[in-house]
Amino acid sequence: MRFLSDHAADLLPRHEVSFIAPHDEAIRANGKSTTLTGMKAKMRNLVDGRWFWVIVGADREVMVFERDIVWANLKGRRQSEKWLHDSWLAEQH
Repeated sequence: MRFLSDHAADLLPRHEVSFIAPHDEAIRANGKSTTLTGMKAKMRNLVDGRWFWVIVGADREVMVFERDIVWANLKGRRQSEKWLHDSWLAEQH
């Protein structure tokens, strides 16, 4: 919440926590694949219905923050760009 207060305070007045659970995120850096493991807190902005989340590492620092996520319910997946994700970046080239 401290991170959100500093970097996305507009999300805090009306939000709802959906879940907090362990999360692995596969990434590729400098040609090498690795997995980041952290605790994901997924929340919904009750003002516009969009989702946002943070993934916090073992050092209690936020290592991933995404916001303004829109879901395509019929497809069962996100509709918004995955600009932080290697798979989405690869599809764009």
